[in-house]
Amino acid sequence: MDLEDRSQLQNLRVREVPEDIHPAELIAYLVGLFQALAPDIPTNMFLMDRAHKVAKPQHLPGSSTRDVLTELHYYHVKEALLRSKRPQLDLTEQYRSIQVFADLSAETLRHRRAFRDITSELRYRRIPYRWVADFKGRQDTWPWTWRQAPACCAAGASTQ
Repeated sequence: MDLEDRSQLQNLRVREVPEDIHPAELIAYLVGLFQALAPDIPTNMFLMDRAHKVAKPQHLPGSSTRDVLTELHYYHVKEALLRSKRPQLDLTEQYRSIQVFADLSAETLRHRRAFRDITSELRYRRIPYRWVADFKGRQDTWPWTWRQAPACCAAGASTQ
């Protein structure tokens, strides 16, 4: 899992890209999106080693769009895109529904889903948290650190 996540370190997963964007137009579309998300980064820094649409999971309806996977050449550009403050940006209509995520391994996502109840409660209470530790099969560690553990998430406490 750690090796897979490390190999995907510079990848971004872009969701809701229209299906009518052809592969030849994909990089130009993504550069336009990235310029809208991070206008302070020069265009020549949005260098992509690859960009392609991934296969659609079988459980999704046929009308849903496929994700786009792109590997950015510069790690700091990827991080700037993930940190962009979307609500504060004036995005054009073609980019409003787009979602951008770090590309994580299926195993890491499965581990994070196990904490969905806790992270939902943290977001609801507007308590910031951050994933900082790898899971690596350890059962005795939390996947994030706290400055102060909120009462709602103390060991044995109910989130209800």
